Amino acid sequence: YALDATNHTTGPSSGRTTTPLRRLAAAPVRDYTGNVIASLNTSCPVSRLPKNSIPLLAKKVREVAGRLSSRLDYKPASDSAAFSRGAQSASVDR
Repeated sequence: YALDATNHTTGPSSGRTTTPLRRLAAAPVRDYTGNVIASLNTSCPVSRLPKNSIPLLAKKVREVAGRLSSRLDYKPASDSAAFSRGAQSASVDR
């Protein structure tokens, strides 16, 4: 999963607007082959998500992404196998 806290700037350079600092959590959604086919994320302003709530938010996002993956017949492998698959994918992508 991933966590982030950042300001986001949008719009053309002459009229840019910056939204307040936001926190987000994201997790991968995998298909039956174990490939990541989507991601699930949620975000909100920092003012609405205290730091001590981040672990719960991350856990919930991972749980929902896991349920979506299960509906796509994904069967989680052991942590070491998943790490190896990710390392192999990263080396192939280079």
